[in-house]
Amino acid sequence: MLSNVGGRRRNRPSHQVMAPRTSPFGKLGIVERQKVRRRVTLDPLKLYFEIREHQRVHRRGPSRQLLSPGQIANVAQLAGLDAVRLIIIIVEAAAKARIQKKNCRELSDYLQLIGHLLEPLDMSDLKTYPETRAVLERLENSLKKAYILVNICQNHSFLYLMAMGWMLEHRFQKVEAEIERYLRLIPLINLVDVKRAKNEMNVLRKLSHPNLIRLLGYCKEENAFHLVYEFMANGSLQDHLLEKGKPLSWKLRIKIAIGAARCLHFLHKSNKRIIHRDVKPSVILLDSDFNPKLTGLGWSLSLKGRTGKRRRVATHVLGTPGYLDPQCITTGHLDAKTDVYAFGMVLLQMLTGRKVFDPDRPCVERHLAQFAKTHLSSDAKELASLMDPKLNGEYPPVAASRLARIIEACIEKEHKLRPTMRDVVKALEKIDAIRIGD
Repeated sequence: MLSNVGGRRRNRPSHQVMAPRTSPFGKLGIVERQKVRRRVTLDPLKLYFEIREHQRVHRRGPSRQLLSPGQIANVAQLAGLDAVRLIIIIVEAAAKARIQKKNCRELSDYLQLIGHLLEPLDMSDLKTYPETRAVLERLENSLKKAYILVNICQNHSFLYLMAMGWMLEHRFQKVEAEIERYLRLIPLINLVDVKRAKNEMNVLRKLSHPNLIRLLGYCKEENAFHLVYEFMANGSLQDHLLEKGKPLSWKLRIKIAIGAARCLHFLHKSNKRIIHRDVKPSVILLDSDFNPKLTGLGWSLSLKGRTGKRRRVATHVLGTPGYLDPQCITTGHLDAKTDVYAFGMVLLQMLTGRKVFDPDRPCVERHLAQFAKTHLSSDAKELASLMDPKLNGEYPPVAASRLARIIEACIEKEHKLRPTMRDVVKALEKIDAIRIGD
């Protein structure tokens, strides 16, 4: 570059740095630009920290985040968004990351799982309770930090990469730890969801079945409603399949499956025609003899009085992600086949011992339903690779193949192709008659 000083033209040193019009550190003032123009810059890291310190001293207001004007505008738009919506925009932003791509992808996968867990909940309703409002607000603040962090990763400036690359790893770990800490408190919403508890109480008081949990009483507080059940010595099916409970033999698994299926068939054919809506391993409790007892009827729905109609349109899709009927999610239509899909996923977990979504597995194996569908109709040798290792190979291959066919039918995407719970009960009873060695 040429300059005219004292009437003579001379070359300006090539290493002299001109301040760019836009900066990853925000808009620089006139003083900063003049200093940068006059400085011979050989150490970009040192320059960054000098500018950062100057902005820290001179910036007024509560926020001192080093964001560009465009980023500030985006962050301002986060006001009023609930946790689920925040997660959606974080996932979108993570897909555009140009630095720290691995961390952005891992954070995105983790937040997608959290989003699936939170999606069925009514956030506005939960914020009416002091016990959950504070937790959700703190979770949302942590998600906003996550958005800012992922947005930073869209910046591909070499100067910024040199200055901040070594700090981003720590910030990813910190924001994930914050989100996880507040997420642990979310299950406490069951103690304050009075409507759900009352709904379950009303169902259990009017129905009786050997495989339906027995309600002993309830305790009402100002903002909480606690139900008291009969004691279940062996916890839940989830404790034994996915956590550190006693491994279940093949015979016990089929016994539990038959009992739970009979209870669902009873609910569907009762005079109230009840749809459970939240079938999963954690709501199947086990007594001292491993007899299953179905609970978790807080979201159940009755089709009684709907003459000639076997479906109902839900205003809110409720349930647990991974067990939700895909057709119900898209159309909102509810009926007994909605429970059939969820029960099929429970059977699949009993067969494989896997979580419905496991971020620690390879990408192709993370979503159990998608991964398993390619193996359920395969031969016995390929099916063996899908079986729960806790079984130690002690199961009848013929029975495992038949159970795989039942599961495949239950989790059919097309609603009409799924069996009824009566069909499932009959099929499971036939499997129970098969012994190891047959």
